[in-house]
Amino acid sequence: MPTARSACATPAAPATAAKALAEGIARTVAGHPGRLQVRFAPGWLSWLPLVWADYWVVALDTEYQWAVVGDPDHEYLWILSREPTMDAALFAELKDKAKAMGYDLAPPVVAAPLR
Repeated sequence: MPTARSACATPAAPATAAKALAEGIARTVAGHPGRLQVRFAPGWLSWLPLVWADYWVVALDTEYQWAVVGDPDHEYLWILSREPTMDAALFAELKDKAKAMGYDLAPPVVAAPLR
């Protein structure tokens, strides 16, 4: 199975320093490109449905430089970038897209610097 790896700068660790890191296991949802189920729990718990979370790619850069990932209940949303920073105008555009899809972004947590 593919792995899911999330890393971000923390207030105590700027973008150029060590990052907070979470690693999980991802599985695709048959017949639905862009939909994954991800678990961060140990493998021996993988039989429990509640350890799997839905991660849907709801917007994607054609050159894979950024992605917007959310859940089907519109409770969680991540704006991801391959670079440690993101252009502020692009970030605002992606937030507007997410709002149009029904995601509540108040208040957003910005874990990396914008330029």
